[in-house]
Amino acid sequence: MVEIPRHIQTLVPYRSGRSLEDIQTLAIKPRMFAKLASNENPLGPSPKAMEAIRLHLDSCHIYPDPTATKLVRKLSDFYSISENRIVCAHGSDAILEYLSISFLSQDDEILTSDGSFIGIYVIAKKLNKLLRRVPLKQHAYDLDRIYESIQPQTKIIYLSNPNNPSGTYFNKTQWETFLDKIPNHILIVLDEAYFEYAKSTDDYPNGLNYQRDNLLVLRTFSKAHGLAGVRVG
Repeated sequence: MVEIPRHIQTLVPYRSGRSLEDIQTLAIKPRMFAKLASNENPLGPSPKAMEAIRLHLDSCHIYPDPTATKLVRKLSDFYSISENRIVCAHGSDAILEYLSISFLSQDDEILTSDGSFIGIYVIAKKLNKLLRRVPLKQHAYDLDRIYESIQPQTKIIYLSNPNNPSGTYFNKTQWETFLDKIPNHILIVLDEAYFEYAKSTDDYPNGLNYQRDNLLVLRTFSKAHGLAGVRVG
């Protein structure tokens, strides 16, 4: 009998929010419910984005460019960041998985917090990687305690700002103080999936303004841009 690895056997299936098709079977009028489980943008994507998608429907039989060359070039121009510092994938989850495979040796660990994005916990479990959690402080990251919890085997620190699902964020002073203390051999993953919802706050730190060799910033088109179904992170 072919055996499934023990760490896979203990995985708890992720329960996603109900699909629209499933909800429609409940005989509930569309305006009587709000689909909140997956933090999808109820307004949908920009009409310009929809038009661009329609223009490419005839090429669905062609495999896409695996490195998203054109998109990377556009993002490079928009953010004034070198193209070789930008990676696109089918969602931020995929990039988190690639990072875990690429940077973590057998005894290395991910350091993060309780009450953060569930995806990082699932990925670590699926790949049989070590992950340690620091408690939140008043529903927010306790950056001082995270720093104090660094051990020799700590290789990746994962932070979500604003945090999902608590909605809290750490400010520029807290972030810069923390960033300056982290050793260069530790990769800091700053997940800014909800950047657009906090960027107007004066003391919110824009991760792209802190370009360092050991800092990786995640952004997505799934939330504010309403393109969750396209899967681009």
